[in-house]
Amino acid sequence: MAARRCERRVRDRVLGQLPDWSAILTGTGPTIDLHVPSTLPDELAEFRRLLADGDFDALLARYPLRETRDLGTISKMLRCASTRDYEQMVVVRAAKDDVLATALRSRLHPLAEAITTPAAES
Repeated sequence: MAARRCERRVRDRVLGQLPDWSAILTGTGPTIDLHVPSTLPDELAEFRRLLADGDFDALLARYPLRETRDLGTISKMLRCASTRDYEQMVVVRAAKDDVLATALRSRLHPLAEAITTPAAES
């Protein structure tokens, strides 16, 4: 997951150096320097720090599970036929378990609030 995050950062750095159409047209585009040092050691240190601190919210925010095979692995370990079945199982379980539903709501509330709050208020 740390390597994937580094890949995105390197890609963003490289793409950020590309000239736009007007710079290409006028010939004033920048020289593109593709030397991008690896950020993997720093990223691995951050991953390990978050893990050691038990900051799972920050881990999931920084390293989304959807970009890994982990949801598929979790699904298989719980004997679900697919990731979709796993997601459905969580929904059904939360509907039947008030404690789980409350815990999920408390974690999702900040996101739901951010989505429904107009940009002008933030």
